[in-house]
Amino acid sequence: MSDGDYQTFTNSTAEISERSQLAITLLPFAMVDQLSGRAEGRRRVEIRVLGPLEVAHRGLPVQIPRRQSRILLGILALDANRPVQVDRLIDLLWGTEPPENARTIVQIRISQIRSILCPDDAHGLDVRLEPRAGGYVLEAAPDSVDVLRFRDLLRRGAAAPADRIRAALALWRGPLLGRDAMPEITASYGQALEAERLTAIEHLLDIEMRSGDSGRVVDEFLPIVLDNFVREPLVARFLRALHQAGRTAEALKLYDQCRRWLASEFGSDPSKELHDAYREILAQTSQEPTAVSFRPAMPKLLPANVNDFTGRISEVTWIADRLLPDGRSGAALIAIAGPGGVGKTALAIHVAHLARARFPDGQLYVDLHGADDHPASARDVLGRFLRALGVDGSAIPEGQDERAELYRSLLADRRVLVLLDNARSDSQVAPLLPAEPLCAALITSRSRLGATLGAATLDLDVLDTVDATALLQRIVGTARTSATDGATAVLCDLVGRLPLAVRIVGAKLAGKPHWTVDRITNDLRDEDARLDHLVHDHLDVRATISVSYAGLEPDAQRAIRILSDLPDRIAGWQAAAALGIAPTDADLVLDQLVDAYLLDVAGADSTGTVLYHLHDLVRLFAAERARIEDPSILRRAYRERAHTALLAGLQAACRAANDGDHMVIRGDQVASVVDSLQTLVQRQPLAWFDSVRPGILPSLRQAQRDGNVGLCWEIAVVSSDLLALQRSFDERQLVLDIGMSEAGATGDVVGQAAVLLALGKLRADQFLADEALGCFERSLSLFESAEHQHGIGVSMAYVAMAHRFLGRNDEALEYCERALTRLTDLEEPGGRAHLLRSIGQIHLAKADFAIADDYFEGALGLCAEFGPFRRIEAQTQFWQGNLRLKQDRVDEAQALFTRVFDACREIGDVTGMCQALRGLSRCLVVRNSPERAREILLQALELAEQPRSTMLSRSIRQDLDSLGG
Repeated sequence: MSDGDYQTFTNSTAEISERSQLAITLLPFAMVDQLSGRAEGRRRVEIRVLGPLEVAHRGLPVQIPRRQSRILLGILALDANRPVQVDRLIDLLWGTEPPENARTIVQIRISQIRSILCPDDAHGLDVRLEPRAGGYVLEAAPDSVDVLRFRDLLRRGAAAPADRIRAALALWRGPLLGRDAMPEITASYGQALEAERLTAIEHLLDIEMRSGDSGRVVDEFLPIVLDNFVREPLVARFLRALHQAGRTAEALKLYDQCRRWLASEFGSDPSKELHDAYREILAQTSQEPTAVSFRPAMPKLLPANVNDFTGRISEVTWIADRLLPDGRSGAALIAIAGPGGVGKTALAIHVAHLARARFPDGQLYVDLHGADDHPASARDVLGRFLRALGVDGSAIPEGQDERAELYRSLLADRRVLVLLDNARSDSQVAPLLPAEPLCAALITSRSRLGATLGAATLDLDVLDTVDATALLQRIVGTARTSATDGATAVLCDLVGRLPLAVRIVGAKLAGKPHWTVDRITNDLRDEDARLDHLVHDHLDVRATISVSYAGLEPDAQRAIRILSDLPDRIAGWQAAAALGIAPTDADLVLDQLVDAYLLDVAGADSTGTVLYHLHDLVRLFAAERARIEDPSILRRAYRERAHTALLAGLQAACRAANDGDHMVIRGDQVASVVDSLQTLVQRQPLAWFDSVRPGILPSLRQAQRDGNVGLCWEIAVVSSDLLALQRSFDERQLVLDIGMSEAGATGDVVGQAAVLLALGKLRADQFLADEALGCFERSLSLFESAEHQHGIGVSMAYVAMAHRFLGRNDEALEYCERALTRLTDLEEPGGRAHLLRSIGQIHLAKADFAIADDYFEGALGLCAEFGPFRRIEAQTQFWQGNLRLKQDRVDEAQALFTRVFDACREIGDVTGMCQALRGLSRCLVVRNSPERAREILLQALELAEQPRSTMLSRSIRQDLDSLGG
């Protein structure tokens, strides 16, 4: 994980006030110099290589258009104040196959870099590029190159060590030199610098643990630790920090992950240091399994920052001044209002990123779609925010007021920043506002909002001429505009200095390298035609995008037409499926579109997958071109390929999360997953599902409009199974409604039966046993009419389950035995194991202990022979533990419940963990240890409440009541 955007300068001097510290955090380096008393003349050039290369001159960004020049400057900056031989530069640039004129090219590029760094008299500059015998040296002051500053901060002793380390780590904005890095450079410089960074993190962990405050750093450094299991001293420290923060279960799980990785990658066991940390944690942990109580998560939902954000210094300062608590009684509320295209969202996101250090407990973000026909409801947004804050789906209240109360309660005494983008009205945002003075909310809207909320309002105007010109230069490149600064300013004034209009002009110039500023300025001088070029409802950018579109290769043109039909936040695998090409080829096409400014990188999801976004206006243009150039039957085929790929991924995620396709109904759709996606889904099934979840409903509606019945109900059913693991009742109902509507309208009997089966599972999870039974019986009837043997067997099993919930054991046993016969004939071992366990439960309820044990052993035997079926095995062992208790075999029961707890903790089954703890408490009651039983039940209750009472938590309370408490 990389910190970004100057955020740790807040602690650089002890005497700076809190308000001044935040101002320093948010302002560019040149203004930091003024505030901290540095001489302006000495900090006129800055170079940053700890991330994508950035250069600033007198506080303004400097564009270096050629990749070779950027790489050369990056190498010299990494070796700042040390001569670098030309031969070494050639080796790093071209490896073993340099061109014949390599030395000449290096000389030319060095000359270009020198002219960019020192465009005028270089006297007094703190960065100088000078020749040395056989090479070059970049002479730089320690504060002029971030890598020098990084090392200097770690050496100096003037400030507190923790502050220095944090300031040094905050300089890292991403991988060394970003996308310009080459393997040779990474090998030569990156590994050593990364080692220094990891060492600094280790020192910071040591400091925080000595102070007893490790809880505030573990979430920050977890992604780095997960990427560096080979660095065992770091992992050992992190395990101890997690344990000290009260997150022992996570520490033990992380150790097991690292142990498995070391065995898989190197065939080795953990080092003594790492193993000692593990044993220390075990020694301090109770013999019985313990559960971790609910702790709100630290959400980080901000979209990616705007890379070419320009100007707005006074606006940034104004917002910074109002973000601090300053003795107020409520949260800071700031509303940014202005016309469409003025840059409200860009400003809000930019400030939010820069202010992250002031809101260490998380950042929430939502697009409220206030300008759309269907704005987001506060109730739905609160549900999303509560899930992001760590609340289990079943614990989220139904009503909006109750959700708002829980939301405000979770934000109490925390520093959280809430960004509400594209709001429609005060009434829409009011329930989403935090109440605590330590929190803040940024609101953007096309209307003036906040008057009834007490918000400070910023009316955002167009850019001034200097910033508009700088923005255009960043888009186009200084090489094409620096010689015509006056003409560039005239051009920006012609388009009203509206950021969106400036970007449109910049896109035209960038898409046509042979065009000049004068040419496009002359086009726009005609006032009668200017609005046609820039503003004409949703078609106002058609001419601009057509210019860029015409410059694309045919494959890229086809790609953007196809992408216009995909749901927003597009992953590479989706594009590859829709295009019908390999993922690597799709990446090249997507990069082409990104380079043409027709596709935006929207960041990465929790699995690390890069996501792309089509601007709404670009999407409209591309869809229009698709209607003109592609036959409707072909466009439907593209969509069907994307939907089929989504179905394949969902099925793979469902298999990975449930250890197979037990009791699952599949249709006739043939769906396969590419190897790279298969690996990702198997490793992180639920994280991957979360990343595609926003696109499921739009994809379902597309499939419904296209008449793809099988795809529609299969996506609905498998999505419902995955949503069940997250206890998301509302979304399950929505997807199943669409699946049933399509299957019913077309008379697809199997589809209707499969959706009814999924709907019955939903009703069962909602504890509506009678309704669940009705759904299962109708599903069974439809499967029988279609003579679908597998469906008959599965639906019989669920009819039996509903009867068992209703206490009708005889009916349940009859249906279980009929279902078992069907699934045995179909050679379905997972389903058979499920049924054997269910029959065992029925006999256990009847006190037929020997018969129940036989069925439980039979289920476990199938799990061992055909598995692993971890969920079925854990469920069976839980019921077998209850049987052992009734047989007075307490030692065996306790061992079984302990194994169930460990297995459920590993697979993330919270319900199973709580039930196992209940079983352990019963063992302790039999052993006449009621107080210890009460402690175990209280641990289970903390885990189950999440933080609102559920059916499971009520059962635990009943157990506590039976103990007399």
